[in-house]
Amino acid sequence: MHGLFLQGAFQGRKPEDAYFVKCDKETTIQNDINLGIVNIIVGFAPLKPAEFVILKIQQIAGQIAV
Repeated sequence: MHGLFLQGAFQGRKPEDAYFVKCDKETTIQNDINLGIVNIIVGFAPLKPAEFVILKIQQIAGQIAV
């Protein structure tokens, strides 16, 4: 994401204004961990449209689902 930010792919003057990646105890609760699940949330502000795009990615023990 930072490489794309440096190339000018996102809005915002600072990385924190342009994109975020969240993968922590709020996105992946203990029950998910016990089941082998990792939840990742990615948000970014492309040049057009002018709103944030938010994606939720879930990896399940050897699989990937978006």
